[in-house]
Amino acid sequence: RAAFLHGGLVWRLALHSLGFHHLPSILEGISTEAVPFGDLLVGNGSTYYDDGLPDEEIDFICGTYYIDRRQLSLTQINRNVVSWWPRPNAWDASGLNVGFWSARCEDWFQRRLDNIR
Repeated sequence: RAAFLHGGLVWRLALHSLGFHHLPSILEGISTEAVPFGDLLVGNGSTYYDDGLPDEEIDFICGTYYIDRRQLSLTQINRNVVSWWPRPNAWDASGLNVGFWSARCEDWFQRRLDNIR
């Protein structure tokens, strides 16, 4: 549910992996799993919980790898971040992020999926 609510490319990757039949669960409200692990929201004297998506799960969905490389001196380590799919910060800065999933977004997604296969 949290991945679907995230929107953008994370939403599309969740839809590709889980399928359309999971979409109705979004409308059912928070899942029981959200209470211990989700986002705590406090407002108007009430406490609410919602499904949250930690950075680690976003990285997993996007196929992110962290590659540590030692410099010649062997004392300094550079961390390279690579992923199969653009992470949300890259997607948000792209020209494809227009606030909804457009036909252009879907064309890009299908081409990228074909290239990965």
